Amino acid sequence: MDAEGANCGMTEQVREHATDVAANRSVRRPDAPLQADISDFHGRVLLGDAFDLFDRLPEQLIDLIVTSPPYWGHREYGLSHNWETFNDIQAVKRSFRVQSDGYASYRDRNGVLGLEPYPEWYVFHLAEIFGKALRCLKKSGSMWINVGDTYFARWASIRENGRQGLAEEGRLRRKTPMGSFRQEKQLLLIPARLAIAMQDDGWILRNDLI
Repeated sequence: MDAEGANCGMTEQVREHATDVAANRSVRRPDAPLQADISDFHGRVLLGDAFDLFDRLPEQLIDLIVTSPPYWGHREYGLSHNWETFNDIQAVKRSFRVQSDGYASYRDRNGVLGLEPYPEWYVFHLAEIFGKALRCLKKSGSMWINVGDTYFARWASIRENGRQGLAEEGRLRRKTPMGSFRQEKQLLLIPARLAIAMQDDGWILRNDLI
């Protein structure tokens, strides 16, 4: 993230607030962050979920983060997703709130980032993950985020090569409950919602590049 900004899907620049407001969410700050020198990470590739990996890094280690997370409701990337639990509209409405219980809870149920039953969950999960990045980013650092938008549909095609892929093989249907701003043909403004969520967490939005 650009300490001066983040580029949200459209690319939105955000900078870390001078005050460490992220400390208000303990889930985003390990009790005992690693004490290491940048040289300890030279030539190393850490493979895994960023939600976990950021906890392994020391505070204020990173100058620049550039990321393009999975867009909501577009692809399944060949990963194992709990379609049975999260793709039944009536079951989702009975069993889950529109407000997410957190990315860890969702992942524990074998949910994949970008295939959340509610776009509200997706925005919350990304902000939660980026909150962990905040601890590792230098005061002068930056984050650039590329995240796309989505038109709402109760049923939408999910393909390995994207929603609009031509291949018919392996097509899945992502099903999402309607309600609130979740209306047919509605542009969900996910990049804007993510930017606002991050501002609420203390980031400073510096630019929105379309």
